[in-house]
Amino acid sequence: MTRLTKALLLVGGVLLGLSQGYADDSCGYARDGACDEPLLCATDTDGTDCAGVPAEVRAGVTSDTAEDNDPLPVDDSLPAGLWQALESAAWSLYFLPNRFGLDPDTMLLWLVIGGVVLALYLRGKKGPATTDTIRDLVWRAMSPDVQPGDGSEIGEARRQCRRIAEALERELGERNTKFRIYVDADAVSVPWLRVDCVIRDERGSFLSNLVMDFKPQPFGTIPVLVDFEIDQLGRRRRITSAYEFGPDQIALMAACLGGASSPFRWTGARAREMPWQLTREKQRIALLEAPFMTSLRGTLKLTGLLAGLVITSMAFGAAPAMTILVGLGGYVAYRRFHVPPPTYRIVAACPPRPPRDLRGLDSWQTVVRDLGGQRDVVLERFETMLADRLSDASEPISIRRENIWYSGAEDKVERQQLALTLRRAIVFVRIDRYGRDLFVGWDAHVNLLSWKDRALHKGYRDGDGLKVELVGIETQYHQINEYDITDANFLLEATHAHLSSLVKDLLREREIDQEVDFSIVRESRQKLMEAPPSAGNGSRRRFFRKS
Repeated sequence: MTRLTKALLLVGGVLLGLSQGYADDSCGYARDGACDEPLLCATDTDGTDCAGVPAEVRAGVTSDTAEDNDPLPVDDSLPAGLWQALESAAWSLYFLPNRFGLDPDTMLLWLVIGGVVLALYLRGKKGPATTDTIRDLVWRAMSPDVQPGDGSEIGEARRQCRRIAEALERELGERNTKFRIYVDADAVSVPWLRVDCVIRDERGSFLSNLVMDFKPQPFGTIPVLVDFEIDQLGRRRRITSAYEFGPDQIALMAACLGGASSPFRWTGARAREMPWQLTREKQRIALLEAPFMTSLRGTLKLTGLLAGLVITSMAFGAAPAMTILVGLGGYVAYRRFHVPPPTYRIVAACPPRPPRDLRGLDSWQTVVRDLGGQRDVVLERFETMLADRLSDASEPISIRRENIWYSGAEDKVERQQLALTLRRAIVFVRIDRYGRDLFVGWDAHVNLLSWKDRALHKGYRDGDGLKVELVGIETQYHQINEYDITDANFLLEATHAHLSSLVKDLLREREIDQEVDFSIVRESRQKLMEAPPSAGNGSRRRFFRKS
């Protein structure tokens, strides 16, 4: 609570107490600018107008009927003078609204209410976290209750993307259509696929394509919604919020891509986007109670709040000072003894592999003669070597094969690489055959993206009414720090040591007379730490993981 808020509350309480103790205006002629006691008003019922009138005059006692005509004694001490000055200033402040034609009691009421509202607002307001504090680093870390797994909506979107891509590939293959399918489902938070087809007729050929975005819906009754655009003989069709992709829908899209002339009419189910689309299923939060129960709960709370305001207004009109004291006492007792129930967290599973926005570090490569036919053997041998050497490491090192694709000059090119990961450090090992020769190399990267949990919905759980918070998983950007560089240095040096050792063993075993340069191509660490995120988190990516 700020000093201004405390001052407002203090002034409001003092003035309300003064108004209760000195300003009894129960007379019907009160507050008309003239003291109406004792002729029109009873004594002490026109307190505002008669504030400066002597008590004997307000009681109707004149000089003729007074028993003692001597003046009343006056206290000339310093404390009495200070008190009179403070009292005069307080009364001047209290009667200030009269100059503008306003009611002082009403102004004081709104002053207190405004102070309380301001205090609650400032108490609940939180400033934005800065990016250069230890607290921000802790905030960016994943919460301890988040568990990795493939059961999340992001994992379901990835699986659905791959399933539809395989179904379209089979369907288009059966129609003898020339096509290409591009899928990015394993390194992004919103998977997508694209299909390009060549359509030929008697006048020539042209291209048609399909672009699909698979959008995860955390905690929704419909886990994944798909938006896609498809060409039909030059006309662009856009379908949003679709979630049913059975054999009929796959055949419909394949026929449209193949150049079918019949009008494209989507037959799959779609989620409701507008209130008047009553025939579509509405997307709901699966774990929270029904909207009717939420509305009923909110109505009861609002009714109780209005009833409390009415009772407080009535009590304030009768006894303002006592109302203030009782309200403050109740608030202090509530803050002291009330223990609110906790808000339980329900956290979605975190996909095991984060999205990627890579920044290149060091690299090394060479070509070994007459080993092209041993590509699979060399790859298996190197993978076994790494597994034996790094299996007992306390660090979370992962070794797995990845199938990638990229757009070549003439066609889509698919390859396989070995990926070693340690937190945000990634090293790709590439062992490829080029005729009779074998290409061996690696390149190291640091990932700028990671997963982060974020609160999505708050409410009451269906069934038991427990107050819960639904936490989803989203993508966040991380600035590269020195510890990421340390992880990358270890991973690339270990990879280079084992791979160069394997190459030397192969040269000796095969009796290949060849000089190999094992020098690493180094890159600047300082430029890497200053690297900004890519536009759209991955727009510069050249390679896409297939599986």
